[in-house]
Amino acid sequence: MIATPTPSAPPSSLIPSNNNNTKPHSKQRSGAWYDRNSSDTPSAVNARLGYRPLNFFQTDYDMSGKKPFKPKPEIVDEFIVQLKESNSDASAYLTVYPFQGLGDNITDEHLRDTLARIKAVIATGRKVFVRFAPEMNGSWFSYGQRPTEFKETWRRCIQFWRQQLGADASKAAFIWAPNSGNGYPWPKDENNPGENYSPDATTQEGKALIQTLDTNTNGKFDELDDPYLIYYPGDEYVDWVGLSIYAYGTKYPWETNDIAPPNKFEGILQGRESGIPNTSWGHYPFYTYFCTEAGVPNITAGNKPFILAETGVAYHFAWANQSWATDGNHPSTPIQDTTRVQVKQSWWRSFLNAEFLAKYPQFKAACFFEFIKPEETTVRDFASLGGAPGSDGFKASVSEVSAAFVEDAKKMPFVVWGNVAQSSGPATVSPSTTGSSATKSSSAYVGIVWPLLAWAATVASI
Repeated sequence: MIATPTPSAPPSSLIPSNNNNTKPHSKQRSGAWYDRNSSDTPSAVNARLGYRPLNFFQTDYDMSGKKPFKPKPEIVDEFIVQLKESNSDASAYLTVYPFQGLGDNITDEHLRDTLARIKAVIATGRKVFVRFAPEMNGSWFSYGQRPTEFKETWRRCIQFWRQQLGADASKAAFIWAPNSGNGYPWPKDENNPGENYSPDATTQEGKALIQTLDTNTNGKFDELDDPYLIYYPGDEYVDWVGLSIYAYGTKYPWETNDIAPPNKFEGILQGRESGIPNTSWGHYPFYTYFCTEAGVPNITAGNKPFILAETGVAYHFAWANQSWATDGNHPSTPIQDTTRVQVKQSWWRSFLNAEFLAKYPQFKAACFFEFIKPEETTVRDFASLGGAPGSDGFKASVSEVSAAFVEDAKKMPFVVWGNVAQSSGPATVSPSTTGSSATKSSSAYVGIVWPLLAWAATVASI
């Protein structure tokens, strides 16, 4: 990504919100996963919108410390400073990756270190979401597609953190968030190059794992197997449930800029047929499972609050392989017969509307992925709130996107924004030099968040 100066419009120009950040809401809250690789910050995101401060912001780190990124304490310390500089009461959202693997690979030291990070955020007076080991049903993480080991690890970690937080446990909520099931189980093939941790059917261990993952007992690990229930650790260990849901286009390979069908988001959320030949939106109803009174007998009582843990729609504006632009076999850029605004707006409007939220009342939060990055064959703009500072080459069109988002947001009375903090002056914008530990999921990388919070049960006061 191309680094550009961080915007410096003062957050003091933002409109204060009357929403109390310490009480539960029946509405959706706003937030963002900003791209610190491009020196983005919470202040810069708010400045690009130029409207009201977002309700929360997200960052991520690798609890193992194995990835070549800035050390964990520095990531969270920088996050805390940047939240303060946003001059708002934004809540914190920490995504914690166990890249070392599960089980004994997560030591007591790892648990204590993560506990210290959570406590450091709480000590600033902010509430915190913790999304631990996300997209555990995916084949792109070393801890993925290991359901029995995952559930045991999850229970151990959450129980430890809650107990050690003591009286502060009500200030943290733990999010269990798989990837959306469309495309499951993402086997390694020519369409999924690179790291892939699908079970190896040529080994005894792999065969046993496939037998566990074969939920419909048809003798195969395939798209008809349940991508959710087998990974669920139990209601008592989960405060919120969430999904990563992305839109890339109408069909593979994802290289065209298509208007999202208005029923696509709902189809992915509830595992419905797409009506498009050779395209599936999944087969299992996540929301019905975990967020309604129906639940699933002996697995979940349902009624969990739902967060759209990360989301975005891709706008394909360049080839990842730059030689394609001049090789004579491809157009100079991916086909751009629709505008950024048309593509982006078609996506957020499909779920940010009063009718949809009335139908899905436990949908309390959403998380937009504010990243611009190469994936597969194209360079993709996932941002919905204006684009990270690396958007120099198309600043005009991303400004149109942020303006369109704000105009739509003004017509969304259900959105809960943040509050401008009492301050002697405007916040400053603090560029970030921290490399993100976010890694690619089959449906996208990490994401910028937005409507969030309405905690469940004992964390309902967050």
